[in-house]
This record gives sequence, structure tokens and C-alpha cells, in this order.
Amino acid sequence: MGKYINENSKGKQLPATGKVGALIDDGAVVCEPKIGAVCVCINGPFDAAAWCYNQREVDDFTDQSDRRPKVWLWYPHAETLAK
Repeated sequence: MGKYINENSKGKQLPATGKVGALIDDGAVVCEPKIGAVCVCINGPFDAAAWCYNQREVDDFTDQSDRRPKVWLWYPHAETLAK
């Protein structure tokens, strides 16, 4: 696993929590899990915005044993910003 988005397309750091809203404000839209989408995992004190660049990533983030709340987003800047 491993490409995460920590800033928006304008170079502004994403907040520790509230990444879904920040990404939507920057052009993301809610979508179903799929390759190329961003999965935002709500981890309590912080959110993680992971770019799911292949099927393995999608499978890992849709694993039913992972009970963390998640929101899937289609974000046109994901590939460029994911590190």
C-alpha cells in the first residue's frame, strides 16, 4: 500500500481531519470503489487519503474486515498529487 494525498491542487496542505470536504472543495466527487479513485479512511485523530492506483489497492481498502469508515472520491488531481 502506499500512495497518499496530503495537499490539494493549489499546494495547500490538507487538514488532519476533514479531508473529504477539502477534496470535494478542490473538485472531487463521491464515487464507488474503483481503480483511480481516492479512498479517504477516517482513522479517528486523522484521515488518510489514499490513491487506489491498481486493483490490489481497491481490494485492500474494500476488505470487509477493515471497519474504519471510508469515503470514495473521484479526484482529477489524484495521480499527480499522490506520493
